[in-house]
Amino acid sequence: MLGRPRYTDGAADVGVTETTTIKKEYKHPQYPNFVLVDCPGVGTQKCPKADYLQLLDLQNCDFVIIISGERFKENDAWLATETTKAKKKFYFVRSKIDIDIQNESETGGSKSSEVVKKVEDYSKKELSDLGFKNVDVFIISSNFKWRGKFHLNLLITTLLKDIPILKRDSLVLSISMTIQPVLDQKKTILLKRIGKIASTAACRVFS
Repeated sequence: MLGRPRYTDGAADVGVTETTTIKKEYKHPQYPNFVLVDCPGVGTQKCPKADYLQLLDLQNCDFVIIISGERFKENDAWLATETTKAKKKFYFVRSKIDIDIQNESETGGSKSSEVVKKVEDYSKKELSDLGFKNVDVFIISSNFKWRGKFHLNLLITTLLKDIPILKRDSLVLSISMTIQPVLDQKKTILLKRIGKIASTAACRVFS
């Protein structure tokens, strides 16, 4: 979303071990008001529940994305509850779907689309059973070669729809991915800005 390749300055750390041990902000290079905040997993030794809400600072968040490579767990449910109490929206992102697809293919199991649907339905049922109704669930892969596959585009367009309107333009312009809904919104914003500039210039000419 920030348009930064892996292992470059300003990109999030990636690895097979825990890479996020402290709260870290990632500002967009062209739009510094658009900030993604990466927090360590809740309930770990370094981030117990007792201190987590202060770390997260929900009142200054527009939304929360809960990301898990497995099922929706107890700590995820706790965070979702606290987010809801703070009157903020949360989204559940089930990552590492490429691993599930690979495991299924090695055993002669379901096609990738069937695996994605199965995991999505299971995640929604888990959330519903825990009392979280009509929660947006997105299936993605963090693997760089799968970027843009599965539900990543849907996640981005959903965020664009839900974010407060005053911040929407900044988010749209900050996204580097060339998906059609984003391109359409960028065009609308830029045409609007051109119209304002033209109107201002005309006023100066005739004033």
